[in-house]
Amino acid sequence: MEYEKQGGSGLYTRDYFDSLLVETRYIDSREPDTSFDIYGKKFTSPIMVSMPTDLEDVHKTDVIETARGAEKAGLLFWVDTEEKEKLSEISDTGAAAIKIIRPYADNRIVFSQIEQAQKCGALAVGIDLSLGLGKEDASKSMEEIREFVSAASVPFIVKGILSQKDAYKCAVAGVGGIVMSAHESLLRYTVSPFMALPDVLKAVDARIPVFVDCEIRSGLDVFKALASGARAVFMKRASAESPGGAKVFFEYISNMNKELKSFMAQTGCHNLSHVDKTVLWQI
Repeated sequence: MEYEKQGGSGLYTRDYFDSLLVETRYIDSREPDTSFDIYGKKFTSPIMVSMPTDLEDVHKTDVIETARGAEKAGLLFWVDTEEKEKLSEISDTGAAAIKIIRPYADNRIVFSQIEQAQKCGALAVGIDLSLGLGKEDASKSMEEIREFVSAASVPFIVKGILSQKDAYKCAVAGVGGIVMSAHESLLRYTVSPFMALPDVLKAVDARIPVFVDCEIRSGLDVFKALASGARAVFMKRASAESPGGAKVFFEYISNMNKELKSFMAQTGCHNLSHVDKTVLWQI
């Protein structure tokens, strides 16, 4: 079908990214600090690691290996595993982890998994509303989100936000953060998270952090995302069966962070708080 050939929101995200130019500022520039603070923890970079832990080709050893790599690199690790044993083993690696839960129709499962994540030492816990299309899943009301927030003793995050209206509702419900992400496998022509980011930032009005999960491929992409207002961004490790496994994956992230540092130095940004929209020009 011609519809299938045209590409989806990822294509438009790439075009949008490539339309952003960077303004150089060399006077008073110095070695930049890419450290990132969130939820009482400090990390070496705003590049966060995630892994789809429940896919058929992802084994427990893959997940634990990636968690160990994240801990060693000083990066925040996001997981969506449903298995108590696996979550406990991730905790044993020492990695700071955030657990994301499916939007089960039966909220008792959601509450149970919030409790389980907290017992395993999760830094935060959240729910991915964009997955609420399956037989066992359901959309959630503001009142339900408030109940999840109240049940969690750690920050509660909502993933799958792509609109100003949903972002505002999340802020009012008292969530501890939102993740902007587009699941093209579920809805191919969703708006690009980065195109919706300015409106979302207005809606939350700096009350909660906004993370972005979409089309990050380089340190320059990270820089542009942060300058656009994202608090941090994701890099996914799809499977340990990819060439080089975890070692190559984390080397790639390390190189991305070096590139991020380079762009920060060339734009006079001493730390992440200096990276803002004033350094960007749009074609």
